[in-house]
Amino acid sequence: MNSPSKLGQQLLELISVLQSIAAPCALIGGLALSSHRVVRATQDMDLLVDSNHADTIDLTLHQLGYTRRYRSNDAANYTRGDERVDLLYASRLIARRLLANQGIANFVG
Repeated sequence: MNSPSKLGQQLLELISVLQSIAAPCALIGGLALSSHRVVRATQDMDLLVDSNHADTIDLTLHQLGYTRRYRSNDAANYTRGDERVDLLYASRLIARRLLANQGIANFVG
């Protein structure tokens, strides 16, 4: 069995951490396209997360060594070395429904 790429390892780490703080998330952006067999070169992680967990996620990512580059009520991005995580905060009902129905578990495993 092949070991995950660096980006894959980062995704597994983030999934684990978000699950440990009960923060619903969904993989979005270029990396999510691979689940639809669309290949797109990407070097970052894009996640939809519940806005109610924004402060806890911010603290948790800081504890993992990420530096916050930007944060608003709608989005945030973080870096750690050459790794990048972009968060889109779900605050509207339709986005929260997406999280409830299409969480990260549907993309992994």
